[in-house]
Amino acid sequence: MDIPFFELAPVIAIGVVAMSIGWVVTTWLRIKHGYPLETPGVSRSIPRPTGKAWSESSC
Repeated sequence: MDIPFFELAPVIAIGVVAMSIGWVVTTWLRIKHGYPLETPGVSRSIPRPTGKAWSESSC
């Protein structure tokens, strides 16, 4: 089974483009509906300060 590269290249290119479009659409839908973009267990958010100094300055 010897498939020439010029016959296989368009199939690979179409697959890469389709997966890229799928990734972009998935990310867009997550952003649109408010789902977090980070993976579980990895937080990229800035922790909110706590303690007496924070509670007094927020009044």
